[in-house]
Amino acid sequence: MNCICGCGTPLNRDQIALNLLASEVAIELVVWDKARTLGSPPIPDEVPTRLVIGAAVYQDLLAAIHAGEEPGEREQQGTHEWLEDSRAARLRLHDELPVPKKKIKLSDAEHARIDRRHPERSFSGEVGAAEPSPAPADEAAEVDPFLEALLVVALEDVRAGRPEEAKRALRRFLSEGS
Repeated sequence: MNCICGCGTPLNRDQIALNLLASEVAIELVVWDKARTLGSPPIPDEVPTRLVIGAAVYQDLLAAIHAGEEPGEREQQGTHEWLEDSRAARLRLHDELPVPKKKIKLSDAEHARIDRRHPERSFSGEVGAAEPSPAPADEAAEVDPFLEALLVVALEDVRAGRPEEAKRALRRFLSEGS
C-alpha cells in the first residue's frame, strides 16, 4: 500500500492505520469543500473553519506518513476529535446543506476530482481555499491560524447552544497552545 496523497511512498505495517486515518479526514474535507462550493443555501461560518482545521490535521498526517513517524497521542486524539466533530456537524447541518447525514458516498466522477494532496480544494479548486485570511499588517503578534480556528469553532458552538462541543474545542485550544 502507498501513501494516500499519491506520492508513491510505500508504507510499512505501522503506517497503514495512519494512512487509513488520513483517508477518513480527506473524505470529510471533500464533503465540506463540495458543500462550500455549491454555496446555496448560504453556508454557515463554521464550514470554512472546519476546512481550515481539517486541512491542517490532514497535512500533519501526511507529514508523519512521509517522515515514517507516528504522531503523538495528543495529535491522534485531535484528529479523532476533528473527525467526530465533523461527523456531528454533518448530522446537525444535513437539513441545511448538501452534506450526507452519515455514510459518505461519492460518485466515480467525484472520486476522480479528489485532490489527494489538498482534498479541501477538490471541488472549489481554490488555492488557499481553506487557509484563513492573513492577519492585518499592524498586528504585532503572530497568530497561529489553527489555534484561532479552534477558538472560532468554540465560539460558534457556544452561540449555537452546544456548550459540550465548545468545551472540547477550548480544551484542545489550551492543550495545543501550551
